[in-house]
Amino acid sequence: MSSGIRSQAHLQVVPLEAVLVLADALQSIGRDVPQALARAGLSHIAWPLRGAIEKPVTRNAFARLAQDAVVAFDAHACRHEGLRSLPYSVFKLMCVAMLAGPDLKTAIGIAADAYAELIDRSGDLRLTVIDDEAILELDLGKRRQDVGNLLVIMYALSTFHRLFGWLTRTQIELTRVTLNYPQSERQPAFDALLQLDPDFDQPRNAIRSPPRISVDPSRGNIMSLRRCSHCSRSISSPLPIMSKA
Repeated sequence: MSSGIRSQAHLQVVPLEAVLVLADALQSIGRDVPQALARAGLSHIAWPLRGAIEKPVTRNAFARLAQDAVVAFDAHACRHEGLRSLPYSVFKLMCVAMLAGPDLKTAIGIAADAYAELIDRSGDLRLTVIDDEAILELDLGKRRQDVGNLLVIMYALSTFHRLFGWLTRTQIELTRVTLNYPQSERQPAFDALLQLDPDFDQPRNAIRSPPRISVDPSRGNIMSLRRCSHCSRSISSPLPIMSKA
């Protein structure tokens, strides 16, 4: 069983294979792969790939490609699986509501209630506390277990992890990250990019953390949220947490 979060050492160069995995997945849903590569600053990679490439793939470029891919996979799921995203405007309201909680456990509970009320749905965001661990579970609904949806759920879990850091002004220690995906779908580049070390083949998509961490209200403004490291990248578009349409 892993500890949930990877070392803070960043992967500066991403293997080409990781880019090809995303490119193949984007092509499978009808996206323009050369255009996506160009937006990420990877126009030097010809698609379909012909031979080796001279210029390495940087972590920042892969991050841009991954963010673009999350939005694409999200939109595809919405169209084909009867799902919908949590709009950023609703997410901001939920963040403000969380500031009312005196500790992380209470804040997560407020988020779950606010999420259900604001989008008139329930069951997508669940909190349980077991043996001094707060377990936040994200239910994406019935969807295919493929590379695209794996990236979406990992992005969502990472976003909430960074959100908790914004609320508490600390680096929240994740005691465990679990994914309801087969180990065969694991993509090491996703783990490195999002700094997660998940356990696969688990019954739920969830992050676990200590529940009694104080929330710092001075952190509570939307501008600071948008500047929050990683959050500004992953929630500038609608957060990929789905509910039945």
